[in-house]
Amino acid sequence: MSLRGHGKGLIDKIVKHDNNFKIKSIKNPVEEKLLGGFLNVSGKMPLGNIFDYETNINGAFNLILEKIDEEVDTFKYTGISKNIGIFSGTKPDVESEKDISKMYVQDERDSVIINNFSGLNAFPFIIKFSQIEEFIKILHGIESTFVAFRISNIEEISDISLYNLLYSDLSKPILSKFYDEIPLFLLIAIKHIVHKHKIDLNESNIGIIGIDISSLRITRLLVKLGCSRILGCDNNEQLMLRFEKEGGLATTQENIFKNSDIIIFIKDHYEDDDIYKIGPGLIIISLIDKLIDENIIKECSVREYISGEYMDLSLLFPGILKGLVKSNIIFLDDEKIITLSNRIFGLSTEEEILPDLFSDIHERVSEFVLELS
Repeated sequence: MSLRGHGKGLIDKIVKHDNNFKIKSIKNPVEEKLLGGFLNVSGKMPLGNIFDYETNINGAFNLILEKIDEEVDTFKYTGISKNIGIFSGTKPDVESEKDISKMYVQDERDSVIINNFSGLNAFPFIIKFSQIEEFIKILHGIESTFVAFRISNIEEISDISLYNLLYSDLSKPILSKFYDEIPLFLLIAIKHIVHKHKIDLNESNIGIIGIDISSLRITRLLVKLGCSRILGCDNNEQLMLRFEKEGGLATTQENIFKNSDIIIFIKDHYEDDDIYKIGPGLIIISLIDKLIDENIIKECSVREYISGEYMDLSLLFPGILKGLVKSNIIFLDDEKIITLSNRIFGLSTEEEILPDLFSDIHERVSEFVLELS
């Protein structure tokens, strides 16, 4: 018996009438299919009989060795030419299997997305490290196996200089979820808002609730674009100092709610009652899971509310990685992020920040990255 939706209720009813019905087995097809995770790695060449083994495996293997001896571009005959390493980092004292499993399965999911929309082979890895230098050393030791890296869950690293160290020590293209992708998406969303509501960015205040590496990067980018003021607050004083170093103005949550035109929620450093302090006509971009009540939004006359469910980075990273692999770009500096945001914003419509996942967006983004080289 396969059960979906209200399956438990059905089982309870059957149990009550055990004279007429008998449960032989209960199966959840989706759960069974997910055993072992999202990712399934297999060979390209058919292997069903001894002929396949001799011709498609051993024969192809020997042919590849010959090609490597003959060709200058030897990597194109190996998986290295398509391998993307997705790396998450955690501290040695993080021993929770649940935390590590959640981190890993997120990277497994992204590996499947990368393969589907870019044709590249992505593999997830979890690295435990005490200092960022250890993390970089591990990547440096295995970078000959990959054509590019995507840095995923090391958001606890909130010092921009550490990312500069990462870029300077590695020779393969690097894309970071928190340092590149989220700031890029925010920039596109802000451009969409500015265009839609006819706002002058040079005369606007943007507030940020919660400071992390994404907040620091988007602050620096907005300063370069001429934003009037970027206001920010966080419970961590050291992060506030780093925020001001990037051109932001550290202030209170209440000041941000009263004096901003656009607010970006990075962390849930607020109580529900605090939302009532928001001034009318404000635009909210929230990246956190905690949704703001619709009644509060109406009562506060919020002009537009963009929740985190609309921020799908899957629309960006497959195309960016494909473009990085094809180009000679090692990382996306500020100017490249700004230029790329302008190009991708050109795909927006009045209603949608970005096109559908199954549109041609991945190929277009890849082309935009290539144009940066």
